[in-house]
Amino acid sequence: KRHGAIGIEAYQEMGILPKAMNNYLLRLGWSHGNQEIISEEEAIKWFNLEKIGKAAAKFDIDKLLNINSHYIKSAENDQLIELILPELKL
Repeated sequence: KRHGAIGIEAYQEMGILPKAMNNYLLRLGWSHGNQEIISEEEAIKWFNLEKIGKAAAKFDIDKLLNINSHYIKSAENDQLIELILPELKL
């Protein structure tokens, strides 16, 4: 953990979806051209060690939020309801 880094729970509390975090972390150290949104199936099919970046990765919260926005917009209503129900104080 780097100085000032926050735990994964904080991102969950910020509303970052697990698929968005997985996608972001995959792209943080690996590339497949310019494609930003990569499904789990595509990642498994395309991944190879030669495409792992050699330079230090830089965390970009704006990029994470952008990817998260994509996953929220493409999620089914039922999926989103399941995610927010525990947060409601019923």
